[in-house]
Amino acid sequence: MDRPLPGKEGYLWKEGHKRKNWKRRWFVLSEGSLHLYESPETLSPITTLVVTGSEIVSCRNARSGRFAFRLNTVEREADGFLKYIISGESEEESLTWVKALMAEGAACDLMGLSVQPKPLLQKMGSSIGSLVGK
Repeated sequence: MDRPLPGKEGYLWKEGHKRKNWKRRWFVLSEGSLHLYESPETLSPITTLVVTGSEIVSCRNARSGRFAFRLNTVEREADGFLKYIISGESEEESLTWVKALMAEGAACDLMGLSVQPKPLLQKMGSSIGSLVGK
């Protein structure tokens, strides 16, 4: 199967729907669709998301060490899901992808969007509190 000509392509991280583990995937954005592959060499996508009409929002809960955002699709995709948590290696990379997705028809309030990771101290806070008897 021939791959679509990319408008943008590269590695991003996708959070698993069930186990919440992160997998590095090759993303190809083209003609209103986002195709996810195991790697650049893979010919068939794992899934294809319709970007046109989708919505990009901040994650309800920031992810530790991840510059993540949530892509809400309009319809349930072939893999059965509506929401996808995606992250670049940096804030800049994530925002570059958000802008590319917007150019393909996704809606986003950039001024209200945050892709900042959960602060390390917030993650450790409960452990530290239990050590000092809080």
